[in-house]
Amino acid sequence: MKGLKFLVLIFPLIYFASCSTNQEVVFDDVVKIESGTWKRQDIKKFEVQIPDSSQEYNLYYSVRYGAKYPFYNLYLRMQITDSLQNEILVQDNELYLFHPSTGKPYDNSWMGLSSLGDLYDQQYPCVVRYTFPKAGKYTVAIKQFMRHEDYIPDLFSIGLRVKKSKQP
Repeated sequence: MKGLKFLVLIFPLIYFASCSTNQEVVFDDVVKIESGTWKRQDIKKFEVQIPDSSQEYNLYYSVRYGAKYPFYNLYLRMQITDSLQNEILVQDNELYLFHPSTGKPYDNSWMGLSSLGDLYDQQYPCVVRYTFPKAGKYTVAIKQFMRHEDYIPDLFSIGLRVKKSKQP
């Protein structure tokens, strides 16, 4: 009987979670950083298909890092090029991973801090209400841009999410 009650409670959650699709998300991908060490010359690239040039989009970084990450922040440079390799946007972003005085992980993500032991996952807005010049394929390149560091330890993955901006 307890098993039946459990199924009655959990089935609707599983059903609605599997049926719901987020029509606002246009692209969402994460790539692993080999050995948890991000080298300066290792540029992560994402191929994004933009369906509508009249729509505004928000772009987010997805970062997985460890408790032993040696800095409180992370500088990233994003470069967007169109299908003809024309550069349409270059932007530097500073992400705060840990509070500089307490050393505790920041919870400044729009989705909230997600953690599993000594691993933390966060999403950070990086470009807000951006309109692409035309519909089509774009390449988004992301590289670590820490000043004086050829490599950064305890970074395990970097990702990109592109979501339709809600119109006011």
